[in-house]
Amino acid sequence: MMRKRPVKVSNPTPEKGMTFALNLLTFRSRTVKEVEKRLKERGYPQEIIEEIIEKLIKLKYLDDKSYADDFIKSRTKYGTRKLKIDLRQKGIENETVQDCLEECLDAETEFSRALCEAQKALKTMRPPYDRVVILRLRGRLARRGFSSEIISQAIREIKLQVKSSVRQFEK
Repeated sequence: MMRKRPVKVSNPTPEKGMTFALNLLTFRSRTVKEVEKRLKERGYPQEIIEEIIEKLIKLKYLDDKSYADDFIKSRTKYGTRKLKIDLRQKGIENETVQDCLEECLDAETEFSRALCEAQKALKTMRPPYDRVVILRLRGRLARRGFSSEIISQAIREIKLQVKSSVRQFEK
């Protein structure tokens, strides 16, 4: 669905801009860059935009760090690399992104996310679980932003699980 072209404000005032920004924030949380971009699209001058952003930060309606924390916690099927790219595209500074990733996503958590994704993917694939299936799993996890070490660990664990389930079935 294509978004409609934004309507330019005829007489931009800080009050109108603040109302518009608060309206944006009622739908979902946003980054400073997203709100700034939407205000620019509406034709607000840079001075008014800076004033509005400053007020919103002071009122704690805009907080890139908490946005990044929530973003990382809510996207459980992605790895560090993909999350980092997405947050940078949303306008969050590298330092903030790195801090949030270190806080919210340690190696064990990322491994469990990768393993969960690999298990879900494996359910959609038919036996025999040969080299082609392993390559498909690796590709899927790589596209989801997991590092090669995490992918290798997850694949090893999947192989062990498949072997143990085959042994149980044979008994």
